[in-house]
Amino acid sequence: METIENPFKHSNKINLKSLVKGNYILKTEAFSAKFIVD
Repeated sequence: METIENPFKHSNKINLKSLVKGNYILKTEAFSAKFIVD
């Protein structure tokens, strides 16, 4: 699991590195989103 402290403090995007193919869930205090890397 990768944790990013204050991910939107200076930007409105997140760069996730070295993701292998699969299903992922991004959770923030405000929302959660499922996305697929293929």
